[in-house]
Parts: sequence; C-alpha cells; structure tokens
Amino acid sequence: MPPWSDAPDGLAAILLPDHEAAAGEGQDPFRYRAGDPILVWAGYRNRSSRAIVLRYRDWPLASHTHWELRVERAGAGAVSPVAHPHVDAAAIQDFFSRNPHTFEVTLEPGATFFLFVDRINSAEPGWGYKERLDFRFYPMSTPGEYAISAIGRFFHPAPALTTRALRVWVE
Repeated sequence: MPPWSDAPDGLAAILLPDHEAAAGEGQDPFRYRAGDPILVWAGYRNRSSRAIVLRYRDWPLASHTHWELRVERAGAGAVSPVAHPHVDAAAIQDFFSRNPHTFEVTLEPGATFFLFVDRINSAEPGWGYKERLDFRFYPMSTPGEYAISAIGRFFHPAPALTTRALRVWVE
C-alpha cells in the first residue's frame, strides 16, 4: 500500500485499489489482466486539530471536483490521458447543467473519507461520463508496472494535494 501524502494544511490524501472488487474475483488488488477495469478509491484523512470540509460538485464545469492522474509505465514514461470517446462537450454541458451533483463532508480530526473513482483505464458506452477524471481516462493496456498518483482538484479550499504513487501491474 502506498503511504498517505504529506498534510501541509492538515489534510492528507491516498490512492488505493478497489480491494473488494479484486478480492471478489480472487485476484491481487494490484495486478490486472490487460483490458480489466482498474478501480481506485481517492481517500482523505484529517490530520489537523480542526474540522475540514470537503466539497464535491460536478457543476459548473470550470470548477468541478475531479482527479487528475499521473500515470507512468516503468521504462516507457507517462501515459497521456484520452478524452472520453463516447461523449462530447455539448452532451456534458447538457447533462451536468440540468443534473448537478453536490455534497459536503465534514472531516473531524482523525477522520477519513473515501470516494470511488471508477474505471480509470477505459471509457465504455453506458459507464458514465468520467466526470471524476475530468472526462478522460488513462489507457493501460500494455503489460508492465504502472505508477499512478492523483491530484485532487476543487475538493477543498487549500492547494491541491498529490497522492504518493500507487503501483499496479498489468499482465
């Protein structure tokens, strides 16, 4: 497991594989077959002595909450994000302007909160807009070791946090 990030303003972050999905299939949560969905959780821990409010919103788009991933394949370099191939800007604006989703979570000192980030490595029809990844995905179909870190954008008022790298293997 990767360690939690530093907590410069009292909030630490972590990116973890979806252990439940992998365990249910009898697989190592860090190993995937090429083409299998990679599911992760973005987590936050309050390491301060005061309450911290996390605010999720997917509208307006200019300041919607999302995670920008940094994905790197060992020996091959960065994996560039790819725009969702099944939705366009008009469909995104039409849907989210009419169906905004917002919530707040107050983290008391020592408390943690996790938010699911689905299928970071693909964008299939019928599996959503990928709004939590800024309408993008990160293809990881080539076998190898991948280091994945996340930068949370617009989830809290302090500067964006970057997680430490989660390492996964695609076989």
